[in-house]
Amino acid sequence: MNRMPIASAGMNGRLSYSEPGLLIIEARDRESRDCQLEHATELLKNSATDCGILVTRHGFKTFTAKLSPDVEFGLIQELDLL
Repeated sequence: MNRMPIASAGMNGRLSYSEPGLLIIEARDRESRDCQLEHATELLKNSATDCGILVTRHGFKTFTAKLSPDVEFGLIQELDLL
């Protein structure tokens, strides 16, 4: 899987595309996590035309954010797998 980093140099962690409409967030601390999740949802909002955004926590420092037809347009839904 070819990931394209999109994080700015000042971010502490990694935000990358896994596939179109799916971002992977790997945070190092709480502050970077919050910043990266905000950045990821803003990026996806610009692409959302008829669906919402699903943010899933896979681990304490690993999240995904993706466009989801199961989430109503204009909304962000959270799923915690821990």
